[in-house]
Amino acid sequence: MAATVFDIKNLACSYDQAKVVLKVDALSIPKGKLTFIVGVSGGGKSTLLETLGMMNKTIHLTSAADCIQFHSAAGEQVPLAEFWQRPDEELSTLRRENFSFIFQQTNLMPNFSAGENMLVTALLGGAATATAEELVRKLMHQIGLPARAYDAPIQNLSGGQRQRLAFIRALVSEFEVLFGDEPTGNLDHKTAHDCFTLLKSYIHENAKSGIIVSHD
Repeated sequence: MAATVFDIKNLACSYDQAKVVLKVDALSIPKGKLTFIVGVSGGGKSTLLETLGMMNKTIHLTSAADCIQFHSAAGEQVPLAEFWQRPDEELSTLRRENFSFIFQQTNLMPNFSAGENMLVTALLGGAATATAEELVRKLMHQIGLPARAYDAPIQNLSGGQRQRLAFIRALVSEFEVLFGDEPTGNLDHKTAHDCFTLLKSYIHENAKSGIIVSHD
């Protein structure tokens, strides 16, 4: 049997603990692969992503305590629902050490240069600056960002360039699972293809897992 990164059973999701907006009876997501969840808007794709990534407390009270099992790189089986009952520091550590995120909105910091924006997740994870910068510049070349963009203010970059920065920022962090919510929704077809080509190869070469939701 293929290894899984998430095993889900009897999961109910809600944003107000009253109305259940999504139910997942059983779903296993493979480890070491890029998985796409595709469907129309309003179908619950983003809700599932927020729940797995522990972005919002969307697990409904009717769900079992072991409704989501996360299989870490260390071989541990982690019941995610329990973490909502633990101190905020433990939840933050779980996310920081295991998950990375790309959204349709880049959420870049305008007071940082492009290079600083790309480096921040790696440095927060404890990477050496020189090592992180070397990886960032390598990924910039692979995704078609000019070297001069590294020192540029965010305001001087196009929307497509900013989105590629967000991809690189997510990749250089220390993660086991990368979550993407419509991460190429604002990009043209070629740029979106380039981003996903880079993402797929990075996931494969580094034995990581990726989960992307999209209506396309």
